[in-house]
Amino acid sequence: MNVRPALVIFMLVAIGFFACQNRSPHIGRPSTSIFADSLYLFVNYTGMVEDTLIDSRLDKGFDVDSNIEQKILSNFHPFDSTSWTMVRMKYYAKLHSTISIQPILVHISADDYGALVLVNFNDKGEVLDKMELSGGLCAGPDEQDDSLLVLCPSTHSVIIDSNHIAFYKIRSTYSALFSDTSLKKTGSQSWVGYDTIPFIDSLSYKLEIKKDGKIVSTFLDSVRIDVHKKINSKP
Repeated sequence: MNVRPALVIFMLVAIGFFACQNRSPHIGRPSTSIFADSLYLFVNYTGMVEDTLIDSRLDKGFDVDSNIEQKILSNFHPFDSTSWTMVRMKYYAKLHSTISIQPILVHISADDYGALVLVNFNDKGEVLDKMELSGGLCAGPDEQDDSLLVLCPSTHSVIIDSNHIAFYKIRSTYSALFSDTSLKKTGSQSWVGYDTIPFIDSLSYKLEIKKDGKIVSTFLDSVRIDVHKKINSKP
């Protein structure tokens, strides 16, 4: 037997074997096509999550398949109680994965709605949990006690690592101006507009992705800034 051809064949088989081993997926890594890196604008994403900062690159991104879209929207406020039309969902970012959990960010837009949503999948492509990290439903300001106007809250997050996220909510409130304060409870004809922001509420939370894929929110702190007091205070 000629040793040299046999040795060459052996080496080729060995190289092919080890090459296949190196291309094999990580144990427990989701193999569903929705986890392909090419679908996302960002991979292994960390940092700021801000719906208002999304640029035109998202328009060139990939739409989420309808069956995956239905999984995400199922039992998800505000889509669980209202018939929505013209919902558009796009892949945005893929976060660092664990052995059994793959978090992703999708951008969802609809009437009076726009948000970046964190969705945790297991290795079978099933949704474990989801949460808005920035944006949300905003159908207009909310009037309270006939004298206050509360704007839609501004929310944003910072992804620290694969398990921890800082979440912030800022809510601004305006006070109404009336031509006659004695009439403010009896007729809208006395209303003349809104004053500057009397106060701003800032709330901060810590989000943690647990081993079962659930997102746990822990309230950390709240701060109320009295804008009038800040403006009128003497240095």
